[in-house]
Amino acid sequence: DMGDDEMHDHDMGDDEMHEDAMSMQEMDALELPAGTLVQLVPGGYHIMLIDLAKPLVVGETFDLTLDFDQAPDLTVTIEVSDR
Repeated sequence: DMGDDEMHDHDMGDDEMHEDAMSMQEMDALELPAGTLVQLVPGGYHIMLIDLAKPLVVGETFDLTLDFDQAPDLTVTIEVSDR
């Protein structure tokens, strides 16, 4: 067991700005409309890994299972990078 994960989004909206910093908010789910591209990227939608059992090491890989409401789960292999 690696730990827990949370889906997050960064928001640059004026009502979310605090001392010129972006606000990050946990999300319960990420809507994926059919036929659209949704990317998980730094500074946007992303998955935050928390309470890890051990530190991540650049170059190592681990499996992460994505849970969908209306489609089968999808397990992807993640490579740890330093960016």
